[in-house]
Amino acid sequence: MVDDKPRVTLGHRRDVCPALYALVEDDTVVYVGKSIKTLRHRMQHYQTPGPTQRTSLRNHASITSSLGLGRNVKVFVLVCDTPIDYRGIKINIAAALEDPLIALFRPAWNKNGVSKGE
Repeated sequence: MVDDKPRVTLGHRRDVCPALYALVEDDTVVYVGKSIKTLRHRMQHYQTPGPTQRTSLRNHASITSSLGLGRNVKVFVLVCDTPIDYRGIKINIAAALEDPLIALFRPAWNKNGVSKGE
C-alpha cells in the first residue's frame, strides 16, 4: 500500500500481452483474469480504477480490504507468448483458459465465482 492505495510491483514481464493472471490472497486463488493489453496496463486499472470500470473498482476494493487486514495478495502470471493457431485461426490462449480456470477454482472475487458462460 502507498498512500492507502494498493500498489503492485511487476517483474520483467510487465509489458507482455496477452497474459492470464490470478490474484492470490494468502494461499487462495481469489480472482482469475486476462489482459489483452499489457499486464502493467491491467494492474494499473486495479490500482487507480476509473469511475465506470466496475471490475476494476470491485477488485481495487477487495485488494485494499485484504491488504488492510494484513493479508498477502500476489499476482501469478501465465505469459501467453507462443502463438497458437487452429486451421489458420489465431487462438488467444489466455482467453481460452480464463473461463475453465474460473469454473475450476470458483474464485470469490470473480463475479459470483463462476465464469460468464455459466
